[in-house]
Amino acid sequence: MRLLVVIAWALVLFILTCTENLDKLLLDHIVQFHFVTHPNFAELLIVNGDDFTNAHYLIQKIGHFTGFSILALLLFELLGNRTKVFVISALYAVLTELLQLYFSRDGRLLDMGIDTLGIAMFLIVQGLARVMANHRSSL
Repeated sequence: MRLLVVIAWALVLFILTCTENLDKLLLDHIVQFHFVTHPNFAELLIVNGDDFTNAHYLIQKIGHFTGFSILALLLFELLGNRTKVFVISALYAVLTELLQLYFSRDGRLLDMGIDTLGIAMFLIVQGLARVMANHRSSL
């Protein structure tokens, strides 16, 4: 059952990251995919145009962080191994950003970093919770 939940969440992340127009998906509930046979991989390196003062943009970045934190949580519940969780989650973050280039979306290294920060945040919080629980049980 846990494996199915992980697969379902990975599918949700795929749809959210690869649908042609995120606004149409979120506002109008329309999922559209437009496959590009020859993506421009140089787009991964674009850093200008990131507007952290724009609320819509910030919500998207918070979505990246949160979505991959949840993926890490679900994988940890399935695997129980922090290293495997980090590697699998980070590789999926890279994969989704690369796939976006094939689906008329903007894949960015910045988003890979934000995804990875979300994964790391979960692992840090989980590790601290484990240390605190062990400390309390030893008292």
